[in-house]
Amino acid sequence: LGAPSRVDVVNRPGGNRVDFYQVDGYLDALSLARRRGFDFDWVVNLTGQCYPVRPLAGFADALARGGADAYLFHRPVEPADGGLWPVSEARGRYGYRYRWRLSRHPPPAAARLALAAIREVVNRSQRWICLDTTYGLQVGVRAPADFLPVGWRLHGGFHFMALGRLAADRLLAFCADRPDVVARFRQMNLPSEVFAHTVLANQPDLRLSQDVPLYVDYSRAPGGRPRVLTSSDVDTLVASGYFFARKFDLRVDAQVLDRLDEVVLAQPAQALSAA
Repeated sequence: LGAPSRVDVVNRPGGNRVDFYQVDGYLDALSLARRRGFDFDWVVNLTGQCYPVRPLAGFADALARGGADAYLFHRPVEPADGGLWPVSEARGRYGYRYRWRLSRHPPPAAARLALAAIREVVNRSQRWICLDTTYGLQVGVRAPADFLPVGWRLHGGFHFMALGRLAADRLLAFCADRPDVVARFRQMNLPSEVFAHTVLANQPDLRLSQDVPLYVDYSRAPGGRPRVLTSSDVDTLVASGYFFARKFDLRVDAQVLDRLDEVVLAQPAQALSAA
């Protein structure tokens, strides 16, 4: 990924999805683009387990013609507003400041089993302290619920999103204007699933679309993790209308990406010329 590749590597060591690590990396990339004066229309975040299932030229055209400022799936987090997660999960994730992160990875199964009784007693007997072993071994202190700007509601959704230039600039501007609110998000669990969603969903002039161009199958996945896609899914992916899919694992199926390449490259040449 040297100079000829036109790729800039933004590396933020440490952390994982449980803390602000993913959000920091995303914001670092946006800040770098601004400092370098990149003239971009859209920014799309992909994971190492995502792969295109349709020509990128069609994706660029869909973004240009879609009429939205951003594509991100989002829903209110509060139960009174419909609730994206069960009440206990939402409260545990976002209702506490996790000041003591003893581990950023879930404890081994045996340790979690041993801690289960203690966790249940602590969390059910009061609401001031939360012991978490789902995302890591952590202790949180109950936090005020009114940390957002007046009239704002907490929203959550998938970390995958496509932001137009206006939405991306709004996200950076909020970070600069309200470091106090950003600091509160830093103390949550999985802030990558609420931060950008909350900032953008509470700006009424932005046109947000729920139609994210990413195929994910949660129907047969344990623990809320997407199912690994295989060669048997290729026809479904191609017919789905999505431009990207997740997740792929070459240890499970090493041929699926080759099959997708054959399908995508077989599209009309003019559709690929602008990719």
